[in-house]
Amino acid sequence: MDLQLPVGLEKPPAMDIYDGSTDPVDH
Repeated sequence: MDLQLPVGLEKPPAMDIYDGSTDPVDH
């Protein structure tokens, strides 16, 4: 489980949902 935590931080779901169509990098 500890290993999954850092993976989520690298790609946060909150940002993914916020930018949905647009990539977080572009935003």
